[in-house]
Amino acid sequence: MKRKISFLFSQIWAGKKTVIGISVIYIAACVFLPYLQIFLTKTLVAGIERQYAWEKFVAVFVSIFLLHLILSSAKGWIAAAIEWDSKTIVNNLLKLLDYKTMTTDYLNVEGMTGQSLRQKALNSVYVFGQSALPKLVSIAINFLGLLFYGITVGIWNSVILFTVILTTLIGYFLTYLQHGYEMKRKEEIVDTEKKLQYLEMESFSLQAAREIRLYDMSGVISGLYQKNTERRITAERQVCAGKLYANCAGCFLSCIRNFVAYFYLIHLVTRNQMAISDFVLVSGVVSGLSGWLFGLLEDVAAIRKMCLYMDDYFQYLDLKDHDKDRLLPDHKQKEKISSSSPKLELIQVSFRYEGAGEDTLKDINLTIQPGEKLGIVGKNGAGKTTLIKLLTGLYKPTQGRILLNGIDVTTYTKEEYYKHISAVFQDVVLLPVGILQNVSSHKKSASNEERVWRSLEMAGLSMKVQTFEQGLYTPMRKDVREDAIDLSGGEQQKLMIAKAMYKDSELLILDEPTAALDPISENNIYQKYNELTQKITSFFISHRLISTCFCDRIILLDEGRMIEQGTHLSLLEKKGMYWKMFTLQSQYYKKG
Repeated sequence: MKRKISFLFSQIWAGKKTVIGISVIYIAACVFLPYLQIFLTKTLVAGIERQYAWEKFVAVFVSIFLLHLILSSAKGWIAAAIEWDSKTIVNNLLKLLDYKTMTTDYLNVEGMTGQSLRQKALNSVYVFGQSALPKLVSIAINFLGLLFYGITVGIWNSVILFTVILTTLIGYFLTYLQHGYEMKRKEEIVDTEKKLQYLEMESFSLQAAREIRLYDMSGVISGLYQKNTERRITAERQVCAGKLYANCAGCFLSCIRNFVAYFYLIHLVTRNQMAISDFVLVSGVVSGLSGWLFGLLEDVAAIRKMCLYMDDYFQYLDLKDHDKDRLLPDHKQKEKISSSSPKLELIQVSFRYEGAGEDTLKDINLTIQPGEKLGIVGKNGAGKTTLIKLLTGLYKPTQGRILLNGIDVTTYTKEEYYKHISAVFQDVVLLPVGILQNVSSHKKSASNEERVWRSLEMAGLSMKVQTFEQGLYTPMRKDVREDAIDLSGGEQQKLMIAKAMYKDSELLILDEPTAALDPISENNIYQKYNELTQKITSFFISHRLISTCFCDRIILLDEGRMIEQGTHLSLLEKKGMYWKMFTLQSQYYKKG
């Protein structure tokens, strides 16, 4: 609890420091405005009882009215400021969440556990982030109101004070039970929300639009959406039913409280032990006291609920990053990792996914010499992409070691290791910014235009970019920006080549980046990579064996094991699985 409250205050302080000062004014206004209204009524009734002069009536009324007007205006202005600062807090919380997502271990992002935790954390931000500042301010308001009104009621009669406190505590207990029930239903709501978001995303996805129309999938998607919507509505209805029962019980307790208070106060008035003006004051304060106490208890319950949601938030932020445990490389190690064309060794490397019954990769022993071009081939599901994720440092071996120039890669931070790797994957990631930043992966001010042009020229895309009116500053992603352009599949791959060339890393990895292209286009792009990476240690992954013929060595994976390796010609001479796969693929090309 201490950590959470401290964290909330730190976020409020980081947002806008002046909010603390204006919140104090707001708290005072909220406490005294209701009392001022009761006091005005009491004063007017007292004036009638004591037959005040007309001038005194006007003076009292105008004075209290002006004070009320000033406090109300200040309250309204400050409430708007607090609402705005609450949005700032939400933005700050989302930034922390996004930073965690971008920097945590890749397995935390890819795995179902990490995805589920992130969804819960995201949902929690809009629960406690938006309401954190208003609830903390509300607690202060209700506490001061309770103290002020409690003293006023206690002076007149302790029985009324006890009745108000008892009935309100019972009401709070019922609310507490209702909040506990709501939290139990949260898991189901989060799971359903995740499915609905996926369906919504796919419904509007340009990639899915063709499939939906050609295969008339709208009925299937609508059915799934309806099913999950009904499931969520059922869960929400059960939560609302709990709230209804708690509210009805609260109203019943309120009736009991008011009956006791009014019965006693009327008794005092009829026996001339209380003036009517004092009756007006005390009865108003009794109603207000109940409101302050119930409000305070509700705020405490809300803070408790916020803390439960904050558990979800911190559970994701505290998600263990194994890479954080790596040792920083010493000076000698930095020199070795910075050398061109490093040597990589995999020693009895195995890897198993979370929850899997067996290893995806099994006992891989492999040495990649400096500057070697290694082709990695195999059937779908053979373990090619898993191996690449191990080589890139996105995964850590379940067993075995990976050495870079004789040094275990786990002794390096992932930031240090990533500096020396360029990778191009099957899914092209283009940001809705200019070509300049898509190639450099940096801000405009940190991008070297000359180097970008040189990279585009090496990739064979510079002439195309020169035809654009905005040149390097031509924005991408027409689905996001109206003034953007879209490149063809082959041009997008050339842009990725330029991106890899700009980084100028010692290790280059291509994980089936051309799988969506025809064999001739794929072969041309791979040959382009081959020309540009003569002295770079490179890995080429493709399910089309013809595209990796130029590699110095090819390894064939099957069911997670490395079963064959050698040059293209030597593997054909063995007439093993590689020969069978190559012969089969060649027949399809001949038939075409």
